[in-house]
Amino acid sequence: MLIRSFLIAALIVLAVGSTTFTQDYVQYVSRDDRFTILFPTQPKVTETTFTSQYGYSLPARIYESDATGAAKGHYKVTVVDYNGVRAMGEERAKHCPAGAEPCIGNNCTHIEEIVTLPQADGSGGCTGSRC
Repeated sequence: MLIRSFLIAALIVLAVGSTTFTQDYVQYVSRDDRFTILFPTQPKVTETTFTSQYGYSLPARIYESDATGAAKGHYKVTVVDYNGVRAMGEERAKHCPAGAEPCIGNNCTHIEEIVTLPQADGSGGCTGSRC
């Protein structure tokens, strides 16, 4: 009888204790950015811009949420809208001289030197520009 009472008490403690360690997550749906995600709390949404590797300024949103308890931490998702990047590239290309580095994807504005790299056997080499 004592063991049975102890087992029942232990099960009650585990059942009650487990609910204090779990955290209900919020299913967040962004219709603007077309995604669904689970966050520990309702996220804070911040409008911002993101600069692409080619220097294009693109609209973006940052979704942030903080969690406490067992999942303690800062959760963050950044969504960048690349929809206008093609038009930006086409516009940039209209104003570039043919063959200019910024027009072919490299943001260098000048060429410092021509580099010749010898092969391992000392013969020949490859030539390229370095910004």
